[in-house]
Amino acid sequence: LTAQMLQQIADTDHGYNYLFLTGDLTHWGFYKKIWHRAFWGLANTTSSVPLRLAAGNHDTLFSGFGNYLRYAYPDGLPLDGGSKLWSRIDVGDIHFFVLDVEWSAEAFTDEQAAWLEAELQSIPPDDWTVVLEHCFTYASGLDSEGWPWYDNPETIAKLVPLFEEYGVDMVFSGHDHHMEVLEKSGVTYVICGAFGGLPDGERTYTSPYSVWYESGQYGFADVAIDGDAATITFRAPDYSEIYSYSLSR
Repeated sequence: LTAQMLQQIADTDHGYNYLFLTGDLTHWGFYKKIWHRAFWGLANTTSSVPLRLAAGNHDTLFSGFGNYLRYAYPDGLPLDGGSKLWSRIDVGDIHFFVLDVEWSAEAFTDEQAAWLEAELQSIPPDDWTVVLEHCFTYASGLDSEGWPWYDNPETIAKLVPLFEEYGVDMVFSGHDHHMEVLEKSGVTYVICGAFGGLPDGERTYTSPYSVWYESGQYGFADVAIDGDAATITFRAPDYSEIYSYSLSR
């Protein structure tokens, strides 16, 4: 099903300009053959659609951290700003921030926080600001193996004040294997972790900020920004629409 979705993204009739993956390209990041297999699977799509990949907790497991740096950001790959772990991409008046937020907030260092705040301060107030990270801030979910896979107090404490103070418009996350839209204080949070991993079971906790939620199926988030309006469309592997959500600046 992941291959089917990649084919839809590669289809020039669908007009995609960029592909962002919110982490966990691999299941065992320390195993090089899995990285090779993953990038071979992406090759047909990324030959025509640029890719930017956030680090996920599975990508960096054990010696996977070195593999992530080697394969996802090889030497010589241009970065518009930041580092191989966090970076900024400007496309006209749309500004993307790919962050290093893996298991929780442990990878969001003081250095990364200072860089992010300085960069966010430089964004004109009428421009779009979009953040991509692996671990979520707000999300519905369930308890698994003693871990609460929903509203994360650590990432909320470290990241949300920056998002709200500097007018971030949308935050896309994975980690949870479902699809969801949440709204909090003018920021739209999107969970889009249904691109390949085994889908999560039905939630047992509903975030108070949840607007729409879907579990048990695969899909991806299709985002179109036109002037002051944006539309987030969740699509199934066959490209059919699952749900659409609109917002404006």
